[in-house]
Amino acid sequence: MDIKDPDFRYMAVSDLLNECKKEGFKLDADAERKIVNKLMEIIRKDLSGDVKSMAVKWYRFVPLT
Repeated sequence: MDIKDPDFRYMAVSDLLNECKKEGFKLDADAERKIVNKLMEIIRKDLSGDVKSMAVKWYRFVPLT
């Protein structure tokens, strides 16, 4: 998600959201921590409002353990 093109960053977060919504998808604690930290960084620092919005959507709709 460190790619300069905001369209790629948007799609990366969108794809992650779609994968996490699949039945049976499970993250281990370490992967979950890394993803949440990266998404929080995106929310704080990304210059694209669309990318930030997608990160917030992920954070709101994906249940964490």
